[in-house]
Amino acid sequence: MNKKLWYILLAFVLFVGVFSGVLAYMSAKRQEQAGKQYVAEQKAQNAEIKADFEVFLNGFLADVEKNAFAYKQRRKVLTGLIKPENMKMPEYIEENASLAESTILALHLQMNEILEAFAKADHEIETLLPGLPEGERIAARQKWEQVRTNSQDQFTGYFASERDILAAYKKLLHFYAEKKESISIDSESNAVYLLKPEDQKEALALQKDIKDLEAAQIEFMQQAPQN
Repeated sequence: MNKKLWYILLAFVLFVGVFSGVLAYMSAKRQEQAGKQYVAEQKAQNAEIKADFEVFLNGFLADVEKNAFAYKQRRKVLTGLIKPENMKMPEYIEENASLAESTILALHLQMNEILEAFAKADHEIETLLPGLPEGERIAARQKWEQVRTNSQDQFTGYFASERDILAAYKKLLHFYAEKKESISIDSESNAVYLLKPEDQKEALALQKDIKDLEAAQIEFMQQAPQN
């Protein structure tokens, strides 16, 4: 083989080898950069999901607290209906029983709305978490489970006692409505009295039922775990 041709072929082979090496290096660098970019994007996505999770969790708890406050405000209406100053005339007593009916119905709807919010939150959480790595997803789900269990159990127990208390108020107010013509208010003690001893005894028993139920509710809330 001509020496000149041999050098040309050798140079070509070397060029091809160097060029292939450059191409391989550039491909490796592109893959490395793509890998780094993917990792960075995943980290950013995970951070965004975790931020959305915290925003949702805090917003959910704030909404539950707001709805619970609204419930307690409406609940005060029943306490006012059995105050002596609101029972001075028979027509007031009858109106009280009617108002109690609508108030209790509204309170039951509010109770259901608060409890149903937990089931809706479950669904929302499940749509947020799938994008997280398994370990972070498990940690976020455990955090939600703890918050949900403590809060939901507390509300479930509280509302169970509330239903009994509301029924007791309803029973007392309807009893007052039935006996409205025989009810009097002692101006000195500001207490409600019924003319017939047996009616007075029944009224006191109904009042005691409410007090006992409310005392049991307070005890339950004191023993319930706090979030």
